[in-house]
Amino acid sequence: RGIDMFVMSLAAFLGSLPLTAYYFRLFTPVGVPANMVVVPLTALALMSCMGSLLAGAWFPTLAVLFNHAGWFWMKCIIAASQWSAHWPAGNWYVSAPRPPSFVWYYSVLLAVFTGWIFRAKHKRLILAALVLLSALWVLDWEQQRGAARLDVLALRGAPAFFVPGSGTNHDLLADCGDAAAAQEIVKPFLHAQGVNRLRDFCLTAGYQQSVGGAEIVLTNFAPAAVFAGPARVRSPAYRRVEAELAQTPGLWRTVQDGDGLDGWSVLYPGAADQFASADEVSLALQRSIHGHSVLLLSALGRDGQNLLMARHPELRAEIVVAGLPARDEPLDGPLLDLLQPRLVIIADSELPATRRATVKLRERLARRAAARVLY
Repeated sequence: RGIDMFVMSLAAFLGSLPLTAYYFRLFTPVGVPANMVVVPLTALALMSCMGSLLAGAWFPTLAVLFNHAGWFWMKCIIAASQWSAHWPAGNWYVSAPRPPSFVWYYSVLLAVFTGWIFRAKHKRLILAALVLLSALWVLDWEQQRGAARLDVLALRGAPAFFVPGSGTNHDLLADCGDAAAAQEIVKPFLHAQGVNRLRDFCLTAGYQQSVGGAEIVLTNFAPAAVFAGPARVRSPAYRRVEAELAQTPGLWRTVQDGDGLDGWSVLYPGAADQFASADEVSLALQRSIHGHSVLLLSALGRDGQNLLMARHPELRAEIVVAGLPARDEPLDGPLLDLLQPRLVIIADSELPATRRATVKLRERLARRAAARVLY
């Protein structure tokens, strides 16, 4: 009966909900109504296969008809599954639940659906246990919510940065790599963080290796705003994205030295800064996170580093993240002396070899005893 099928589907959905979120990073409320259609179709497909098996030895023509019927029902299963997958809000990506969430969820589920919580003999004990587990879950949730994160994805030496939203600040993705990196790394990474739609997307450097996958990000995450520097760049991928987004009022936004970007301060470049190399006009972003100053330099070249120092002579940063410029080295000695960082992260890449930090760079940074360097 329909009610039995609905209850079975609902039970399977509730029982597997945290496991689905943990292993597939998905929450699929569409699964219950979809199973009301898919399960009967599956039964019909199995019946057709059994009919073909039974009739194959003595009535081949009937077996062929059963085969066609089984194929038809399986095509219906695929069509129904694809149709339900495109329901609005039928499924969305979530981050993996932590162990306290597992314990709390299955404890509540068992207490309610076994009826233990309603039995006078066990009610007080179970209620006390559930209250304790709920308090532990809330504490863990508050701790995770208050933690600050900065994810650095190397992407063949053209780094992308992702800062999850916290408080009044929104998610920020800075750069995305080329098309292959965006499809194979950035997209599944964002889905694994539970990101379904980006608030802010920033193109810090205007060359193919850094923004070539922008269209994949725009298609899959529909950012509310796309930020870029004021300089004109020659990259076809960059100019194509700019031309497409400029048609939507308010979507493409230009930022320069002195502007703010959802909690980040733009330190470079200015409107008058124009260079032939895209590295020299890469955006420099700074933000204080829980009292720690963080500076993102993308792939800023030597000329851009000199201008940054000239315009911000009092600049300091406890944590500095930098990519590798195409021609120069990141973080020249004078810039390091100015910033006085405690932690330096060089977002290089094992492959290709040209996007790997050189021995010369490693030796120079190793001599900076006050800074810990990660590659």
